[in-house]
Amino acid sequence: MAVPMYLVMNHHEQSPSIVVTSTAHDEGEAIPVEFTCDGDGTQPPSTVSGLPDGTVSIAVIMDASLPGGVYVHWVQYDMPPESEIPPDAFDVGTIGVALFNLGGYVPPCPQGEDVGTHTVQVSAINALSGLDEGATKRELLDAIEGPVIGYGELTGEYSRSG
Repeated sequence: MAVPMYLVMNHHEQSPSIVVTSTAHDEGEAIPVEFTCDGDGTQPPSTVSGLPDGTVSIAVIMDASLPGGVYVHWVQYDMPPESEIPPDAFDVGTIGVALFNLGGYVPPCPQGEDVGTHTVQVSAINALSGLDEGATKRELLDAIEGPVIGYGELTGEYSRSG
């Protein structure tokens, strides 16, 4: 059974069916500096469990909620349904565009003393997206509206003020 897209886009409406964890930080805790613009900016390693039967691919979106709005840091799709999303996952699946029209992972880098709440959302999809490389978050969400069969998320916070 597909998960309605309005639930995926407003993921607090329904309990997640996929568990997303990271060795870099626990749910809601600070994202270590090495995974930000103040470090080497690599993508935190993630583990996914509880993918539903019928999962053909997974999609990952990371955005940050800040006082100035929501900023997209990572869009990747058509990834194989595996339990690990390693820091070098850019050679699997298809890369979308994030902040500043950049592809891949754009590390957290809030300005001033703002605290950014960064959410990595993993969607299980029962098909491939049909998108070429370089799709935006909106294009991806539109393409997977029907085929999403599960999702999960992991949040972390980062502030450059210490």
